Amino acid sequence: MDTQSLHLEERFKRIYLENKDRLYHFVKRYTKDPLIVEDLVQECFIKVWDNLPSLKDDAMIYPLLRTYVYRIVVNHNQKEARRLLRDAAFNEKQPLSVSFEEDLLFKDGWRSFHEVINTLPEKRRKIFLLKQQHGYTHQEIADQLKVSVKAIEKHLSLANQVLREKFVADKLVVVLILLSMQAEFM
Repeated sequence: MDTQSLHLEERFKRIYLENKDRLYHFVKRYTKDPLIVEDLVQECFIKVWDNLPSLKDDAMIYPLLRTYVYRIVVNHNQKEARRLLRDAAFNEKQPLSVSFEEDLLFKDGWRSFHEVINTLPEKRRKIFLLKQQHGYTHQEIADQLKVSVKAIEKHLSLANQVLREKFVADKLVVVLILLSMQAEFM
């Protein structure tokens, strides 16, 4: 093994050991299944390994790792939500219906979602619905409401924060509702 490869391997081990636990706990906020958390963290470190030669400042690597792993979590959750929607669409075509409890759970989640959205300040609610229901870009919303893109981003961030706080136990319900809202209006 050449010196450069050895150096990269040692560097990677150090980055891994210094950050794996923090990343694990970060991902655990979004996914409760420990096996999935481990897979997503591992996927993040694979990305780090692939990009290691171009990464410069190891002392400031954690924010980059969080960005990597957050994108990986979002992609995972989107794939899982699409899979669940496909399964739901398939099951909808089957003669057996969804159980009464599952139907109530979804309807209750939908109702709770609307109640939370309706508690948002009017402008924030309007921005959130333009983004989620109509699929407008940040720029399109900013142009329509005559505010800055930064203001739009801030409102969306605050709206999403409220949703995360209200739906901590069942984030998948929120993802499914948001995806179904987008599908309805496309």
